[in-house]
Amino acid sequence: MKVLHIFNYKLLKKLRNHKRLSIQQLSNVINIDRTLLSSFEKGKKIPNYAEINALADFFEVSSDELLLREQQETDETTEIIQQLLNKYRFSLSNSEHVQKLNELLCKEKKRIKTIRNKHRNEI
Repeated sequence: MKVLHIFNYKLLKKLRNHKRLSIQQLSNVINIDRTLLSSFEKGKKIPNYAEINALADFFEVSSDELLLREQQETDETTEIIQQLLNKYRFSLSNSEHVQKLNELLCKEKKRIKTIRNKHRNEI
């Protein structure tokens, strides 16, 4: 499974346009250079932690939305469920199977989180 945290530059532009702000106006409000904001919107640069938080606060969205983490987690969960369904041949119409699937899903997510944390600590 790939773990990528990519900045959602399309959402940034959509949010700015929704508020009917120019890049310069947004720059003035959140104190981020206009050319840097333009680079974020074009997907040429990724904002740092402080910049992501400033954007998230201003637009009242989560930093996870700006980093595509929510969608990535949903996609990853869907992939895990599909793998478990294939491996154990569960039927979603059987309540016992659904309960067991949920248990296995929780265990698998914990296992993946442990591996990721271990990998981060090694870096």
